[in-house]
Amino acid sequence: RCGALRPRRRPDGAAGGGCEPEDRAGHNTTAVTLRQRFPTEDGTELRLPPELGVFGALARLSLASDCLTGPIPSELGALPALEILNLSNNKLTGEIPPELGALRPLRRIYLDNNELTGGIPPELGALLGLETLSLNNNRLTGEIPTELGALPALRLLLLDNNRLTGPIPSGLGALLGP
Repeated sequence: RCGALRPRRRPDGAAGGGCEPEDRAGHNTTAVTLRQRFPTEDGTELRLPPELGVFGALARLSLASDCLTGPIPSELGALPALEILNLSNNKLTGEIPPELGALRPLRRIYLDNNELTGGIPPELGALLGLETLSLNNNRLTGEIPTELGALPALRLLLLDNNRLTGPIPSGLGALLGP
């Protein structure tokens, strides 16, 4: 059960090789949402398929379900219409792909409650329309990029329960309001 994706078949014809787009061109799909947990057919871990990058019209990707493992594919940076990315409450690992910083329409990013490591990509500072950045409850390290302090639309920034160090960028004081 892969929602807008179909189960990928292994070379032997059996299910369990992940998921792939129903529509290989990906032109018409604007939202992919998973509302409940689901196990894979063969009991293996469910990973985000890089093929999600073919959904050129995708505006909302919501897979917050406590069932995804592995890294966030950098191919998500090839979704030019993406406005909302919600991958919270999973077991995603690895670093946040800097390619997400190329998604100019992105307004909300929810990557909280995962096992993400590494730093916060400074490339996210290029998302001038970003309103919400929720990265709390991960294992992120390093400093908060100063670029985040210059995001004019940012209204909610959640970074608690990480391993961040260093000063808070002065531009983030605007989040407090007048």
